[in-house]
Amino acid sequence: KRWLRRMSYTARRETFQSAVIDAPIEEVWNHIKNFLDFTWAVGGKSEPVDANRAITDNLIGSVRVVTLASGKTVEHTLLEYSETNKLCTYNMSKHSDDGTVFPGKFQNYVATTKLQPVTESNKTFITWTFSFDGEPETADACAKFLIEGVFQNGFKR
Repeated sequence: KRWLRRMSYTARRETFQSAVIDAPIEEVWNHIKNFLDFTWAVGGKSEPVDANRAITDNLIGSVRVVTLASGKTVEHTLLEYSETNKLCTYNMSKHSDDGTVFPGKFQNYVATTKLQPVTESNKTFITWTFSFDGEPETADACAKFLIEGVFQNGFKR
């Protein structure tokens, strides 16, 4: 008889990252505002699931496929978008669950990117928060991968 290992996603991780970008908020927003284009963060390929959808569509429920440097893909679904508040919230709706994309398995991933002006210097304060439920033994490695491999690189672009 074959025994199945039941996954235990009991390690909740919540992370906040921020940076000051030496550019006005409108310039930064114009660079990142198209949900379906995530190349600013991953430097790889990003495209809509629906090929008939314009790359500038920011409709709630829109899905983007992101190709990582490894060639593996993940899908993000847009949950909240505000041009006025310069923010975007999405979840990871699909990813390889075999341990080949991330250093461990997780679920319930939700992230928000938000811009705010630094009025004194005409720069932009960008924040990125994310949370997920992971396995206790790999949750920290997953969080580190997301921080260093995706968003710290994106802040530098």
